[in-house]
Amino acid sequence: MDTRQSLSIELNDPTINTLARLDERNRIARDFISSYANRHAAMDVAVGLVGLIPFMSLPALAAAVAAQSPIIYQPLARDLAKIYMAEPAQLTGAKEDVVDRVAVQTGVMDVAANFGTDFMLQIATELLMEAGWGVIGAALIPVVGGAVGAALDYLIATQMTWRVGTMVSMYFQNGGKWVGSQKHTFELAKKMTGSIHVGLSDLRNGKFKDHTPRADLNEIRQEVPAVKQNLLACVRGLVSMLRAAAGDDQVREILKARGIPMDLINAALVEAGKI
Repeated sequence: MDTRQSLSIELNDPTINTLARLDERNRIARDFISSYANRHAAMDVAVGLVGLIPFMSLPALAAAVAAQSPIIYQPLARDLAKIYMAEPAQLTGAKEDVVDRVAVQTGVMDVAANFGTDFMLQIATELLMEAGWGVIGAALIPVVGGAVGAALDYLIATQMTWRVGTMVSMYFQNGGKWVGSQKHTFELAKKMTGSIHVGLSDLRNGKFKDHTPRADLNEIRQEVPAVKQNLLACVRGLVSMLRAAAGDDQVREILKARGIPMDLINAALVEAGKI
C-alpha cells in the first residue's frame, strides 16, 4: 500500500481528533455522566418508579426503566458525542452544538440511536436481576418498602447511567465503533462500573449510596486492550509522519502540546525506535 494513502486513511480516523486532549475529554465526560446520574436518580426517587409497578413485575419494571432512554440515555449519548468529536479548540464549549459539522465530516453514526427500547430493555432486565428478588420484593413490605424502593430507584438510575456513559466513552475511544459488539461493550462497562448487588441492611440504613458506581474513563485504555490498540495505532501514524521531519524529542513535544496522553506518545516512540 502507498505510504501516503495509508497516512491519509489514518488521518481520516475520528480517533485522531478524539486523541487531542483525550484525558481532558474523559474528565469532562465523567462530569457529564455524574451530572446525568444525579439528576436521573433524583427524578426516579421523586416519582417512586419501583413503587409504581404493581406486584413488582420484573418485565414491567424493566420496561419502565428502558422507557426512559429518550429522556436520559439518548441525550447523554449525544452530549458525550459532542465532547469526543469536538475540535480541540472547541472542547471548552462542547455543551453547545459544536459537534454537528464534525459529525457530517467524519461520518460517525449517531451513537444515541443504538440505545433504543430493545437494547435498553435487555440491559435493564439484567440490572434488576443483579439486584435480586429479595431486594426487589422488600420494596413491597409496608414498613420498609418506601425506603427500600427509594434506595433501589437511586441505585438503578445511577448504575444504568454510568454503564451507558462508560459504553459511549469506549465507543469513541475505539474509533467510533463498539468493542466487538454493543453487548460486549456493555459487559466491559459493567465490569468497570461494578455490580448493583447490595444488601437489604444497606438499603434500609441509608448506606446504599456507598455503592454508587464510578468509573475513571482514563483507565479504559488500560482495562480494554482493543481500545488501547486503536489509540496507539493512531499515535503511531502521527509519530511516523512527524519523524520524517523532526527528532523524537520534538515529536514528543508536538504531540504533548496537542494534548495526546504521554503514555501513548512514549509507547509509540518506543515502538518506532524498534523499526
